[in-house]
Amino acid sequence: AARKLEESGLFTPSKPGEARFIIWDLPSKSISTMDLAAKLADLEKDGLYPVFLVQDYLKRIRPARPNKEIRIELGDISDELHSIAIEFQMPVLSAMQLNRDSFKIFNDAGDTQEEKLKAFRMLSAANVGESIDIIQNFDYIIILARWGRNEVANDDDGTVYCAERFLMVKLVSCRGKLPKKD
Repeated sequence: AARKLEESGLFTPSKPGEARFIIWDLPSKSISTMDLAAKLADLEKDGLYPVFLVQDYLKRIRPARPNKEIRIELGDISDELHSIAIEFQMPVLSAMQLNRDSFKIFNDAGDTQEEKLKAFRMLSAANVGESIDIIQNFDYIIILARWGRNEVANDDDGTVYCAERFLMVKLVSCRGKLPKKD
């Protein structure tokens, strides 16, 4: 990604001062994907060219046309964010919770690292949110889970820390063939 940004002349990672980070901190559901596209277009009119968009949490933005069914709204939001990515030729990253079944699978697993990892491996694209359209619209769907023992240990100097922390990552869907290894 860094090489592509440098080649395009948009951003040189070795000179981060040349890039701008713009954060719009807005109340949940206060804007739609159409409003977001308009904000990006305004940036371009001002001579700023967005190269990456992070939209924090899929359920915090409205689709262009609201719907009473959440699964249809989420599908529309994912489709509209995909369209924004194409229109502005940039990656879009968002997040959302897994469905209830996935929480049950993970929470019912034992307390050992091996049991948690085995449960995590059982998760699939079927555990993603409430709409199949999310899986169909995004190029990559990645499940992240963190796990750690709640045990604490004291060093000789009195420092308290968690004994073990893990972040599990699993690619469950992508445009193209899934790799054999997670």
